[in-house]
This record gives sequence, structure tokens and C-alpha cells, in this order.
Amino acid sequence: MDLLRRPRSRGPAAPDRRRPDRPVAAPALARVPADPQQRALPRGEEEGTQDLSARLSPAARRTLAAEIAAAGGREVSFLAEVDATGVVTSARVVARGTVDRVLALATADDRGTLLLHNHPNGLLEPSGADLGVAARLHDLGIGFGIIDNDATDLYVVVEVPRARELRKLDPFEVLHELGPDGAVARALGRFEDRPSQRDMAAHIADAYNDGGVLLLEAGTGVGKSFAYLVPALAWARQ
Repeated sequence: MDLLRRPRSRGPAAPDRRRPDRPVAAPALARVPADPQQRALPRGEEEGTQDLSARLSPAARRTLAAEIAAAGGREVSFLAEVDATGVVTSARVVARGTVDRVLALATADDRGTLLLHNHPNGLLEPSGADLGVAARLHDLGIGFGIIDNDATDLYVVVEVPRARELRKLDPFEVLHELGPDGAVARALGRFEDRPSQRDMAAHIADAYNDGGVLLLEAGTGVGKSFAYLVPALAWARQ
């Protein structure tokens, strides 16, 4: 479980006796210090950045802004659906936090979505914690972005990873690689054609294409190692 947070100063913190569900007024949020790892871009650099606000659909923008306002301007994390062009079409709340931290709740089941959270101070520069979470989410197939409290600005830290289209193995190509004129025969000085080995390799190629579990039995001398390694390497090359 990841926690998106801004570093605090060292030393004991005074207990907070205020109600945890109290509304946070806008002036109070304006006084929240900026994350030391977040910086405002120089004017020239800021003007040269790409405007990604168009990637928030009106419906998604209304949902994001309303949920952040309902949370009193505190940090809120969302899982958002994106279309083929990368536009956020909808979003739902997954966690609500404080003015400087929120849980980043996402699992592999959320592959293909974009995790968004707001920075109440208005700076969309990712912190060190943001970058660490973004890297982990990318490995799960999830993108990561930051918005402001009004959901008018969007900074995409990591785009939603797109699944590669895998080409199915051709069992006849696998058979050829293990045949008298194939790559194995050319690489080995002494080669013996083994039809049962090629037959086994073709079954394994079909298993890679179709998925699932394949159980094969072959006697000594069939050449089982090459029979499964040749289709395995062909699949891995993709």
C-alpha cells in the first residue's frame, strides 16, 4: 500500500486535537507550504509545457472537482478511465486523505486505468513519493497523474501503458527451426532430425498461442530441451 505524502520537518509533532472531519477553508490551504521536492517552473519553461487540460472530459472534470471540494480541499486519489486518445472520460474516488498525503490504492486488477490525485498547493510538479508510486503503478499497467483542486490542470507523470499486440507463433516455423535446414542444424556440427522432437515443439507453440497448461511425456533421447526452448525463445523475442 503506497502513501503519497510530502516530507515533514523532523522533530516531535504536537498532537492535533481538531476534528478530523472538519472542513478546510481555502485560506488555510493557501498557506500550506510547498513540497520541497515540488518546484514552480520558470516562466519560460512553464509556457513551453504542453497543455494537458484538454485531456479531461467535461464530465470527468466536474466529478473530480466536486469530490475534491466535498473533501474540503484535502488530497483525494481517483482511478480514471481513459479512451484510446488518452482523454480521461470518467473517474471514481478510491481514497481520501489529508492536506498533504493520501493513499494510492490500485492493484493489477486496475490495469489500463490512470491513478489521479490532487496537490492542494496547486503545484503539479511530482514529488519523490509521487515518482516512486508512479514507477510501481507502471509495472502494474496503470498510469499516474496529478491535478489541481479545480481539476482545470492535469500533469501526466506516467501514461497508461498500452498492451503490446503479440503475434501468434507459427508451429510450422518452429518445426522448420528444428528440421534439417533449420537454425539448430546450422548451429550444431552434428545434427540428427527427430520427428518426435519437432512434433513436441509444435504442441508447445500451440500452448503459447492458446494459453493454459500443457502436459507432455517424452522418452529419453527425444530432445525435450530443444523442443521447449526453441518455441520459448521465439515467444520471448516478441
